[in-house]
Amino acid sequence: MKLIAVNGSPRPNFNTAKLLKEAVRGAEDAGAETEYVNLYKIPFKGCASCFLCKRIDGEACVCRVKDDIQPLFERILEADALVLGSPVYFGDVTASAEAFLERLVFPALSYDDFSSRVYTGKVNCGLILTMNANDDSIYEALVKQKVGMLSMLHGTVETYASTFTVQFTDYAKYHAAALGGDARVAHQAEQFPKDLQAAYDMGKRLVTLA
Repeated sequence: MKLIAVNGSPRPNFNTAKLLKEAVRGAEDAGAETEYVNLYKIPFKGCASCFLCKRIDGEACVCRVKDDIQPLFERILEADALVLGSPVYFGDVTASAEAFLERLVFPALSYDDFSSRVYTGKVNCGLILTMNANDDSIYEALVKQKVGMLSMLHGTVETYASTFTVQFTDYAKYHAAALGGDARVAHQAEQFPKDLQAAYDMGKRLVTLA
């Protein structure tokens, strides 16, 4: 079994990263091999609209753009599970996380029959979101759209949202009065350990299902 965790946050050691690393630990405790990737350390762009993945004389379900991230896609399609983590910026995942999803799942989409998929394997997927909001229900459309994309890999798709997260270690140093820093710090102290446990359980569950 193998699980690959992909951090779509520019912050390599903050909320999203901590949750993903717990998912990795859960997978490892279940006996899986794991890989952890920071997207912001890889130079790449989103889909180039070259349509080489749709060529009849080409290789199916393989992004043909030759850059540093392309080998990662190949490893993901051979893995048993993928967990993508991202903070929510302006109501969506980060630009890097969105570019990653474009490049990963577009080759799996059939232009001959939209109800079928070129990819014939199965990768169980998890999506972990971290956000300012204290109610993740306002992002239902976002979650539904990302679940639809990840479903193209034919596996189970799970989601988890860590809400009302802290952004700074010291709110007094920033123009951030509207964020309610003290309340966030208190909430994080109580809730984040539960979020970490949920991420751990997700990682363990995704590889166990495989």
